Amino acid sequence: MISIKMPLAKLNKLIREETFSSEEINEEILDELGFFVLRNFFSEQLVGKYKKYYDDYKVSPEFDRTPYHLTEVKFSLENPLAGMLFENEFKELVARFFDGNVGLYNIRIVKKDHDDKSPVFLHQDIGYQYGSFNRYSVFIPLTECNNDNGGLIFIPGSHKFGYLGDVGEINDILPKDLARAAPKIFPSDLVVMNSCLWHMSGQNHTGKERVYYDIHINHAADPASKLVILGEANREYELNYDRDFVFKSSRTQRLQKFYQSTKT
Repeated sequence: MISIKMPLAKLNKLIREETFSSEEINEEILDELGFFVLRNFFSEQLVGKYKKYYDDYKVSPEFDRTPYHLTEVKFSLENPLAGMLFENEFKELVARFFDGNVGLYNIRIVKKDHDDKSPVFLHQDIGYQYGSFNRYSVFIPLTECNNDNGGLIFIPGSHKFGYLGDVGEINDILPKDLARAAPKIFPSDLVVMNSCLWHMSGQNHTGKERVYYDIHINHAADPASKLVILGEANREYELNYDRDFVFKSSRTQRLQKFYQSTKT
């Protein structure tokens, strides 16, 4: 028997009143809705500095646009873009999580522009990650991000369902009268999102740049942490791995073999 239950009246009221958007983060709202928009957090000078780093990287031969992903741009921790992790403002934000012991799972850029305009299907991040399930994404816009250029769309409360047991495009099976949130985000703002939250992004209709940092954080002691941003790790277990090293026959490996076989 299939059943879905959500507190629609409560969630819709919180979205309608835009309780998720403020210059002070509300951890109760973050827990209830699964995301929060923190306004006017970064200085224009700071965001401008990292936008310049991104612009320089974009025209460099090292620019690493992931070919099998709709929006992902990778870069190393030696790239100037990674300096955002150690800015005082960023550390001030993440100090509110995991009792101030914060580790990095991943940092990347997700971008749309005149080259990449496609929408991103409804999904949750947690199934594509390893380590614990207690983690967040911090989206930091380097440009204005809105409905016209393919900004993020959040399904409030969907993180409460937890990990769905599989990955890929989620069928939009939730009640049609559940409000969706598509906040307009400006440079100097940021979004904190629970990694279990269902979310997506629309088509970039304008071709104008829509560029976010997507920084995944977890407890510093999480075995999957790549580095400690703040506090102490004190971890007995560590796992930074290559899929082909750990798995003999994973779902992803089988899919890769299948797609390769169709091309031969």
